[in-house]
Order: sequence, then structure tokens, then C-alpha cells
Amino acid sequence: MTRTSRPRLAFSTLACPEWDAETVVQQAAAGGWDAIEWRGGPEGTVRPDWTADRRGSLRRALAAAGLGSVAVTTYSNLISSDPGVVRASVADAAAHAELARDLGAPAIRLFLGERDDDAPAETLSGRAVDAIADLLERVRPLDVTLAIEPHDDHVRSETIRPILDALPDRALGVVWDIGNGWSSGEDPAVGIAAYTGRITWVQVKDGTGLGATWRLCDLGAGDVPLDRALTGLAEANAAAGLALPPISLEWERAWDPDLAPASLALPRAHAWLVEHLGRLAPALR
Repeated sequence: MTRTSRPRLAFSTLACPEWDAETVVQQAAAGGWDAIEWRGGPEGTVRPDWTADRRGSLRRALAAAGLGSVAVTTYSNLISSDPGVVRASVADAAAHAELARDLGAPAIRLFLGERDDDAPAETLSGRAVDAIADLLERVRPLDVTLAIEPHDDHVRSETIRPILDALPDRALGVVWDIGNGWSSGEDPAVGIAAYTGRITWVQVKDGTGLGATWRLCDLGAGDVPLDRALTGLAEANAAAGLALPPISLEWERAWDPDLAPASLALPRAHAWLVEHLGRLAPALR
């Protein structure tokens, strides 16, 4: 499989909290990556308080290096019982969507957040639907897609699908994190059935254990059936007339500084992905 025939390969800058944006671009280009998933938020590699000049400079650097941007990721809480928290999250996500547009990124990631009361699941989903509907209208002029990452209290697809069904707008999708689903006990086939047609990009990581015992490791060294997951997604997308979305490595060194630094982890992950996508080439065409 050639570079032009396979899905775009990216990595999240969660892997390299010590690198500034310019270093990320240099390392991504040197490592053969196609795009970058930019971590936003208060400790992010990119920030919504950047000036127009700062944003333009990074976008030009990306273009010069032949790189794209997959998304800008946010840290939102859309299911809080406190309306002020939700309003602040919507405003912050809208600011990140403007940043994404300025960097040439087609999407932002959303977290639904963690519950802070004993409201039933239907109430939590209703809060999320209302907040996302508001956000969709705010960002529509920007032509930026919103993508929910299953996480926290909504890690399993059965909790995300009702929100997607309530908001069939194609400007809303999902970040399919194969490892997150697996660590919660969800087989990739379940996620594929729930999300096909709404997957904006795929996050890949590997690990061992479930729930509280989950531990990250190099791709191919853990229990996550990545080959089966990617093959299944390729087949489902092909049946639906869809190409494979970008695939982004999530190496969570910002949360776990004991993990190998990006200078070691990223080349290993890139080599693994290129090799395994090559093996899966018939299914990925």
C-alpha cells in the first residue's frame, strides 16, 4: 500500500507535551506522518488565545511541510447539572472551532464530561443533545465538524448512539477510539455497528487490562485487536460507499510521563501502522 492509497496517518500531540507547535511540524514531517491531531485546552499545543498572526504562521508551516491537521481537541463538559459549566464549555468549544478553521483542521473533538449528580441516563443524554445542538448552530458558519469522543461516563457506544440519533446532522460525528472501547469491554464490532457513517477519525492505541487495570503499551504489544477493528471498519465503510477516515495515534504521555518519549514512541508506532495497513491492503481498498 502506497502513502497515497492508505488512510492519512496522524498523531495526537498528547504524545509530546514538551514540543512546541513548530517542533511538532518538524518531527511529523521527518517521521513520515501525514497530519497532526492538535491538543487544545489550557495545556494544549495550540490555544484559542493565539493571535491571528500566530495561527497563520503555523498554518503556513504545515503547508510548507506537506502536512494537514486532523482536528483540534477540546476538554468539554456538556452533561453537568450546572448550566454555567455547560455554557462555558460550549463557548470554549466554539473558540476551539475558530482555531481549527484557522489551522485548516476540519473538526474538533468534544468530551461529554463526567456526571456530577444522580440524574438518569436519559437526562444526561438530553443535556448533551441540547448543548451540542447549540454548538452546532454556533460553528456552522465555520464549516467545522464536531466529533464526540466516547469517554468517561459515555465510553460505550450504547450511550453515544442515542445522541447521534437525536442529532442526525452530518456536522456531528464520533472519534472512534478503538482502545477506549476495548478497555471498557466493548468489542470493536459493536463500535463499528454503532458508528459506521459517523466516524470522523479513528484513534489507535494498544494496552492490556480492562477498566481500572488498563495500561497503555506500544502498538501490537497489547490485547486490542487493532487489525480486526481496522479491517472491520474498512469493510463496513466500503459497503456504505465510504473511504477510511484518518487514523491518529494517541500516545498519552502527557498523562503518563513514564511512557517512552515521542522521539522513540512515534517512529515505532508509524512503522507498525504502515506495516499493518500494508498487510490489510486488500480490505482497505
